Amino acid sequence: GHLAPKVRFIVKTLGGGEGDLVWAEEEEFVTSQQQHEEEEECDIADIDSPHKMRVSNVAKSSVPPEFFGSRLEKHVGPRHAYLELYGLPSGQELLNANGRRLKQFLEVCSKPPPEFAMLAMRWAADSQRLMKGRLSGDLAGSAAHTSERVDNFVE
Repeated sequence: GHLAPKVRFIVKTLGGGEGDLVWAEEEEFVTSQQQHEEEEECDIADIDSPHKMRVSNVAKSSVPPEFFGSRLEKHVGPRHAYLELYGLPSGQELLNANGRRLKQFLEVCSKPPPEFAMLAMRWAADSQRLMKGRLSGDLAGSAAHTSERVDNFVE
């Protein structure tokens, strides 16, 4: 259902866990009876399925419940990609400080692009202060994060 992509986003994109999904090759389809027997063998041998993803304790305590009601493919994913592209806090950085930045990010994800652009400008300004001006060019400049740029990127 809708939970698997969100767990995968937490584990793979935010770095909040371990494991992966493994997809069967087309030639490797098995009958339901064979699959059932194989699953029983795994259960008996206590072998972890390759489809299990484990969310870390940090992610469990940092990811707010509203994340699971968000529109991952329409709002969260594209805006996270924007953060990554422009070198703004993203990935595991969003889980730091009990998920403070993740909560800020999620608050503006479903809002119009100007609100997300304001967050991007604020984070870029914070980064520039921390880096003491070592950042340069259009990608790092806080003035570069406009509503139009965000809108063009995420649409």
